[in-house]
Amino acid sequence: MKTSNVTEIQHLAKKLGLHHMSQGCFGLKERGMPNLEFLRIVLEQELNMREQKSRKSKIAKAHLPSLKTFDEFDLSLQPSLNQWQVDELKKLEWLEDKYNIVLLGGAGVGKTYIAIALGHLALSRNHKVFFTTLEELIVLLKTKDIVKANATRLSYLQQCALVIIDEVGYLPIEKEISNSLFQLLNKLYHKTSVIITTSVGFGHWGDLLKDEMLANANFGQSHASCASHSFERRELQTT
Repeated sequence: MKTSNVTEIQHLAKKLGLHHMSQGCFGLKERGMPNLEFLRIVLEQELNMREQKSRKSKIAKAHLPSLKTFDEFDLSLQPSLNQWQVDELKKLEWLEDKYNIVLLGGAGVGKTYIAIALGHLALSRNHKVFFTTLEELIVLLKTKDIVKANATRLSYLQQCALVIIDEVGYLPIEKEISNSLFQLLNKLYHKTSVIITTSVGFGHWGDLLKDEMLANANFGQSHASCASHSFERRELQTT
């Protein structure tokens, strides 16, 4: 039988896509390690490297604007939230069940903070996450047919377990874009959880979208899904 050398094994590992193994690991054999134990450790290191690479990729593609955690969130500043609600959110059961959440309240009260913290928590549990402001999402929708990178981002958004749409209500939305938003959210419905942060009450979303019926169909399903969850304060208002 032909005796294989390290270079040949590294070449085969590279062809198989075992990049970590192809770059080294063979110093372990110098310890007199049994072949099966050596193989187990090498494959374990390869798996760890791939998982780390996957996590880094998910973090980069999520486009979360900052690092926020619930450990730094001052619950005492939000009397409309209680610890039980926060603990329920942190379990991410709503994410597993594909429910949506609307964070409703005035500017500067912590809506975006909570949304980002939930995004990082979902990433830490190996979920794909996508963060965007409504303004940025509108640009993606308008330019997806002429900017390949934006079409790619929208495609990734539809693969995510969690999509966060921040700052809904700060700008009026054109009727054509309202239709595009409806089509997008309809694709996500029952497949992806959506978190929306807004300062606009549900009764005014018809004005925002320039169409009362479209508002009920478009974002109303997000409200309904949130209400179906087990929170006592369904809209999780922050005041």
